[in-house]
Amino acid sequence: MIFTKPPLPFIGNKSKIRKDLIDILKDIKGDYVFVDLFGGSLYISHLLHIMFPKATIIANDYDNYVDRLKHIHDTNEILKELKERINVKLDEKIPTDQKEIVREVISKAPYIDWDTLCSRLLYSGAYKYYDLDTLMKKVLYLRYTNLFDENIDAYLEGLTIVHKDWRILFNEYKDLPNVFFICDPPYFHTYSIQYGDEWTLKDTVETFDVLNYPSIYFSSDKSYTEELIEILSKRYGEKFSVTKHVIGRGLINPNTQKNNEVIYVTFSINGEEEDKEDNS
Repeated sequence: MIFTKPPLPFIGNKSKIRKDLIDILKDIKGDYVFVDLFGGSLYISHLLHIMFPKATIIANDYDNYVDRLKHIHDTNEILKELKERINVKLDEKIPTDQKEIVREVISKAPYIDWDTLCSRLLYSGAYKYYDLDTLMKKVLYLRYTNLFDENIDAYLEGLTIVHKDWRILFNEYKDLPNVFFICDPPYFHTYSIQYGDEWTLKDTVETFDVLNYPSIYFSSDKSYTEELIEILSKRYGEKFSVTKHVIGRGLINPNTQKNNEVIYVTFSINGEEEDKEDNS
């Protein structure tokens, strides 16, 4: 069973470019162990299992997405109560006198999935918040009333879930044979919940080591990745044998700028081309 999108909302998930991504993944030949260094919504790992069902797939749950999946029932209970108690139509602003209902319902919940709740209570593309007081200061909407499917077994099927610093995981596998890395790091200057600090330029540059190995590296045309790679290549002699794919993706809302997905693919090891068997 292939999921057309992750079971729960996740900003930046790759479901909107699924068809393009599948076309790229089809070019992977050989029996690889796939290592998804950041995981995100685990959607790429899920697609890999569908396409390569016999492969070992190591999915690093960098953003604690599995924990959110395990608590879908708790999230659904919050959404059900909000729908029952707040008297507004779909996509209408929640009146100030009813916002306290939101506070009451969320504050008593045994588990709070802030990412999902923000996607249901804030306008599309708004920032996520991780505390109730800050959320209550914002204009709230009851954007969606549908509940989430609580059967997520098929989504996680075939994945070996780990929780590690991506550097540790990368170093564990980089010198092993037949390993293919998936690298979809946070964007430069975004806050990392996992590490409790901002993702820096240094962090971004460190991930470029992955490009010296069979890998798929995700970026955007707003992240300066190409410029950084060019600087490293010219000034420090770094050689990255990569193929670049630029894929358009839809706007989150009309007020956001167009932001294309840029995918770098390499089938080389340390700059030397692998011998690839032609099975055609």
